[in-house]
Amino acid sequence: MTAVSIERGTTAISGFVESLQEPRTPYISPKRFSAALGVQVAGLASLAGDHKTAAELVAEGHAEAVMAHLRDLENGASG
Repeated sequence: MTAVSIERGTTAISGFVESLQEPRTPYISPKRFSAALGVQVAGLASLAGDHKTAAELVAEGHAEAVMAHLRDLENGASG
């Protein structure tokens, strides 16, 4: 992997994460996140595992797992 491709990937992930955020906040919007996944908000916690939201997983120290999941989704995984 070249430095250019890594930079492009990082930029794409950052752009995707920013599109999920509540306007003018650092917080991911459950409504926007569920829309990106094509699921209802009620099903979002179930997809996160153990019926936890992404925010709950991050609070428990699993931020890298959430980011890995987002990268998988961006690369075409269906969740």
